[in-house]
Amino acid sequence: MLKLNKRGYSLVEITVAAVVISLSVFAVIAMVRKGQEHIGLDRHRREARGIVERTFESQQFAPEAYNRLNTDTTSAPLNVLIDSAANLNGKFQIKIRKEVTTAGTAPVAAVPYRCITVNVWWQEKGAGNKTYYDTVSVDKWLANVQRQ
Repeated sequence: MLKLNKRGYSLVEITVAAVVISLSVFAVIAMVRKGQEHIGLDRHRREARGIVERTFESQQFAPEAYNRLNTDTTSAPLNVLIDSAANLNGKFQIKIRKEVTTAGTAPVAAVPYRCITVNVWWQEKGAGNKTYYDTVSVDKWLANVQRQ
């Protein structure tokens, strides 16, 4: 009768365990890298959204400045710094559409308004030479509520 040695692991068992552990480690590393990449992309979207919001908060788009807005215009794209730490630049553009009047019904009168669109767009490199193209675009409707 053949007696088996039960004191250790065979070479096959060790090889299978090493392969399983290696695959697990590589999968975790890939997930962490992808997560960090998405965190960076999200941070850049938030920064771009902040640029847009600060634009709308400027005096140029205050209700009192309604009559001074040049209508049906699109500004030339300007360079804008989105993330100084990543040295990420993008483009910034404002479009002001001509005045439109909503159909009012009594007792509410028709209200003229202009749609203002602010765009910020950029591209950045991700892992594995992947290029991401992203845009933050916000429309704001500015009503002419000034009394004549």
